[in-house]
Amino acid sequence: MNFRITTLWAFTTIGDDGDEGIVGFLDSEARWVPLIASDRVRLDQYVGIARSIATKTGKTIKLSKYGGRLDLEIIKPQM
Repeated sequence: MNFRITTLWAFTTIGDDGDEGIVGFLDSEARWVPLIASDRVRLDQYVGIARSIATKTGKTIKLSKYGGRLDLEIIKPQM
């Protein structure tokens, strides 16, 4: 069975300028990882990371669920 993304969860926070943004962290190889999950396993892994970030930064983090997939465009490689 192939995995198909139908739901996304995202951890967001409100910046000092009032804009909402995706929370992320630097992994062990200094790569930026946004806290966005498309399955429960990854979501469960990210909850602890989000709590740690909230504690360290003093910022409130919100978990939101997005559903209802709508494909807007299919971009194919140019040959």
